[in-house]
Amino acid sequence: MFEVQFMAGATVFALVSLTIFLVAIFIMYRIGVKLYKFAIDDKPEKTVSIKKEIYALGFIILMSIFFGSLPQPKISIDTPPNRELIEYQQNADEIVIETPLPRTENLGGFTPMNE
Repeated sequence: MFEVQFMAGATVFALVSLTIFLVAIFIMYRIGVKLYKFAIDDKPEKTVSIKKEIYALGFIILMSIFFGSLPQPKISIDTPPNRELIEYQQNADEIVIETPLPRTENLGGFTPMNE
């Protein structure tokens, strides 16, 4: 279940990042169009107003800096200390680690290739 939630979160993060990128491209396009019209204009009192676009682009750049830190994992798993193991390790000169036997399971409906 956690894998599905993580992938859904990653997908949402990617879509939001793509949307922010496309909006930034659109704003830069608007700035370019206004500057091009300003450059080819032959009127004596020519002006260009790109104040809104510059503010919006600055906000997007600032937002993308902080938005990049969102996907960092905020979860830490703290396991409780095993008191018995700690006391055993302090009292014994030699540490023996016991592992369980390998587990084998029969798969229903599966026949090996060599049969």
